[in-house]
Amino acid sequence: PAPWDQGLVAIPESDLSGAEPSIRQAIIDARAAIAQLLEVEDADPKRLAQAYGRLGALLVLREVEAPADAAFRNARTLEPDAFRWPYYGGYLAMMTGNNDRALELLEAARALDPDYPTLYLRLGKVHLDRSELADAKSNFERIAEVPGLESAAHFYLGQIANLERRYTD
Repeated sequence: PAPWDQGLVAIPESDLSGAEPSIRQAIIDARAAIAQLLEVEDADPKRLAQAYGRLGALLVLREVEAPADAAFRNARTLEPDAFRWPYYGGYLAMMTGNNDRALELLEAARALDPDYPTLYLRLGKVHLDRSELADAKSNFERIAEVPGLESAAHFYLGQIANLERRYTD
C-alpha cells in the first residue's frame, strides 16, 4: 500500500511445507507483522526495516535465498544508514555465489562501519573467490590477530600462499 508501493519490493511466498513447525510459524508471524505495519499510515520505517530484516533472517535459515534477499533489500531501503542490512545482504550473496553483489553490499557496509572486524573476513572471502588474491590477503591480514577470527584468517592466508606457490609459508 501507499506510501510503500514505490520503494519496496514484494516478498514472494515460499513453500513452507517442509519447514519445521516452529520455523514455519515464525515466518508466518513475521509476514503478518510486516503486513500489519504496512497498513499503518505513519508506520515507523525503522520498525518496518526490523520486521523485514527478521523475515529475511528466518528465510535464510530456511535457505530460501531470493525472498530473503528481497527482505534485506527492503530493510536497507527503509533504514539506509543501518550497517546490518547491507552486511546481511552481502553475506547472503556471498553464500549463494553472487560475488559481484556480495562485494557491492559488503563495501556499502564498510562505508557505514569500517571497524567491524568480521566484515574483513567476508570481504577477504569474496575477493578470494574472485581470484583477487592481493585484496583478499590484505583483508585477512587486517584480522589475523583478532581473537575469534585469527584461525579463519590464517586458514585463508594459507590458501592464498598455496595458490601463490609459497609452500613454505
